[in-house]
Formats: sequence, structure tokens, C-alpha cells
Amino acid sequence: MNASPGGLWIGVDSNAEPVAMLTSEEGLFYFLSGPFDDSTGLLGIMNGDSVNGVMGNPENSGDIGSSGRTDCKLTGSVNERVSMLLDVRCRGSQEEEVLTTLSLEYDPRYERSSSLEQVAGNYQLDFGSVLNIAGDGMIFSQDGRTGCMTIGEVKIIDPRFNVYEIEMIFIECPGVDRLVYHETLFGIAMLDETFTPERLIFSVSDVIEEKLIVISGWADRL
Repeated sequence: MNASPGGLWIGVDSNAEPVAMLTSEEGLFYFLSGPFDDSTGLLGIMNGDSVNGVMGNPENSGDIGSSGRTDCKLTGSVNERVSMLLDVRCRGSQEEEVLTTLSLEYDPRYERSSSLEQVAGNYQLDFGSVLNIAGDGMIFSQDGRTGCMTIGEVKIIDPRFNVYEIEMIFIECPGVDRLVYHETLFGIAMLDETFTPERLIFSVSDVIEEKLIVISGWADRL
């Protein structure tokens, strides 16, 4: 049986820069912090513990991608719910190459159970407006100052773990790339109770007109 890549993974890269990555049981992941901040991709497990993955980086993401979209390959190994070691090789539009190794440890915040009842509520988004998650998982937000409207849905992936599937549609929202207007972006989210108030952390993405769009953020529970 193959190990699960799921977890909140905390560690450092080859330059000792802090890295945080959230991964679902199915291998969908995004980086919360580090040189690949806001990057997203998919990990697969073979032969028990061998990791192979791909990752896309939006323009101006973290320390890479300044010259355009960058695509990466990830290889390594995982010790389920303990540690993960990943070698990352990226090549950008100008053929520059980024090489680094991520040494990651499992964070038990992932062990918290998930439910629609638990995630439901009102949250203050980091870019100003209030996000409402209803008891059935439906999302609605509208900023009275800018008219920015967001709709979507939160779904349960596995009730044993603190990771949710999330989809968002940004409608006529100033400050958000116009490519995303009326497009549905998909991603993952988690609740972090180590913050006071509790914080919802999320990232959604899609490839639109051959451009990787990633929107990540956080929202404090009201």
C-alpha cells in the first residue's frame, strides 16, 4: 500500500528558508510560504513511499517566476504523517533553472476533523470583505466599498482530516486579475485554530488562457 502524502508540512529549503505546504489525501497541494509561495500542484505516490509530482508557479510567485510561468518537477520520499523529503527542479520561460531540496516535517494541525458544521460561519478576509460559509457549504461575499462579489462552495474531502475542497468565483472584483472574472477556481483550505481568532487559510487556482492563476489568502473568523 502506498503512503499518503496528506498533511500540513513544515520545514526548510536548501537555503534554510522556512517552507509550509498543505497537501490533501489525493495529493493536491499548495505552498503557504517559502520560495514557492502560492504555487500549486499534484503529488503522486508509487512503490510505497516514492513521491513524484508536478507544480506550476504563477508569475511573480515567491522567489521564482518573475519572467513568466514556471513549471516544476518534484521527486522524493514520504514517511506517512512523519516527514517528507522533496527535490524540486523548475524551469522558467527564460530557461533559467531553480534547484532546491525541501526537508519537511508533519504538523499535527492536519489531524483535526473536518465538517460543514465546523467550517460554517463568517470570516474577515485579508483583503477586506466578509466571507460567509453557510451550513450547506455555500460561499458568499460582497464588499460594500468596492462591489467585489465572491460565490462558491466548500466541500468535505475526508472528515478525518483538516483539509477542505474549495471553489470560488470572483465577480467584477477590483484588484483581482480580470482573467478570473466569472471563472471557477478550485483548491483546498484548512482551519488553523492556533490563531486567535481561528483562521481559514485557502488557495484556489486554474489555468486560463494558458496563464496559471492562483489566488491565496486567509480570513479570520468573526
